[in-house]
Amino acid sequence: MNMEMLSSYLAGFITLGVIFVVGLITPGPDLAVTMQNSMRGNRLTALSSAMGTTMGFCFHATYTLLGLAFVLKNNPSLFFAFQLLGGAYFCYLGYMAFKDSMTNRNVLSFTDGSTALTPFQAFRKGFFTNALNPMVTLMFISAFSEILTPETPAYIKGLFGFEAVFLCLLWFGIVAVSFSHPRVQHFYQKAAKWIERFAGSVLVMLGAKLAFYTMP
Repeated sequence: MNMEMLSSYLAGFITLGVIFVVGLITPGPDLAVTMQNSMRGNRLTALSSAMGTTMGFCFHATYTLLGLAFVLKNNPSLFFAFQLLGGAYFCYLGYMAFKDSMTNRNVLSFTDGSTALTPFQAFRKGFFTNALNPMVTLMFISAFSEILTPETPAYIKGLFGFEAVFLCLLWFGIVAVSFSHPRVQHFYQKAAKWIERFAGSVLVMLGAKLAFYTMP
């Protein structure tokens, strides 16, 4: 690896890092679902949700670096179908949160540590929440368009992708550990009905907003 060439892309790594840090910490369906899953389950469930979200992020990074994201953006019908699919999924998650709030069936049991939400379910939910979000696609397109050129070496593109995925794992790992803390979960247990309804409302609104989003 040519260290001189690598150093010439240092500004790009810094710029990309800032873009993705801002994008990741901005409240959205990924954050809402990770927080919800972390409060519902144990530490393993929480980290599984964070890993699922990160794998969804990795999915976006991969097809963007391969140039497929630009095909999606330049095909309005295909992008609109992607929007509708993502919006419908978020609305479904919101509906399920409302439904669960009626029974509290997903509240963690502090007597035996059991929960209705398994690590695999949390992983799957985190993955699809991110993978079906076309806003993440647009974020990758905007970020990489600022930095990458046709002359950018493949290993540099790979390092940019690794940076984005690492930041995602770091951020959602922190969220997962924080919201699976016993004190937070005890608060959730007491107010689960209202937290689930709030989370459901947020997810439904985000789903509706996504479905009617007009691509710039």
